[in-house]
Amino acid sequence: MEGVCEFVYSVLVVSVSGAAVTMFAPDDNGVSKYIHFLVSIVVTVVLLSPMFSVAGKLPELISGDIVFDIKRDDATSYKETVVDQTCRNIGTELADRLYERFNVGVSEVEVYSNGEVEDLKIESVKIYYSVKNSLLYSDTVNFIKDIFGGECEVYVMYEDTKP
Repeated sequence: MEGVCEFVYSVLVVSVSGAAVTMFAPDDNGVSKYIHFLVSIVVTVVLLSPMFSVAGKLPELISGDIVFDIKRDDATSYKETVVDQTCRNIGTELADRLYERFNVGVSEVEVYSNGEVEDLKIESVKIYYSVKNSLLYSDTVNFIKDIFGGECEVYVMYEDTKP
């Protein structure tokens, strides 16, 4: 706050001084235009002085190392959140694609992964249908295995088998 007060005070002093100089300057057009020009340069320098002081401190700011204070537990919970949200998004997308493919609504999709953010692998998928239809079982298993590969375990269940 003290720096702002000094800046306002210096602008005020320079402005009043410049006004006094231009008021007492001779009426000669050749000399007065140079005086006005010099006063405007001084006022501009005073107005830009805060930027000059920041520019002088910039190398100090750039050379400093930025240190993040993230604890290991915080990073782990962040990764878990990212993995959980990704699995939910994949489940939503699978439900939409299954509806497009079979024209039967899915009541719930649970997606389970290996939990690694950098190398996410879908390990199993549980799909709950509201309508019991034996044809949906094999078609759904094949459809999901085509998407995630043969290593992904696919469980097709019906609403009455929910835990």
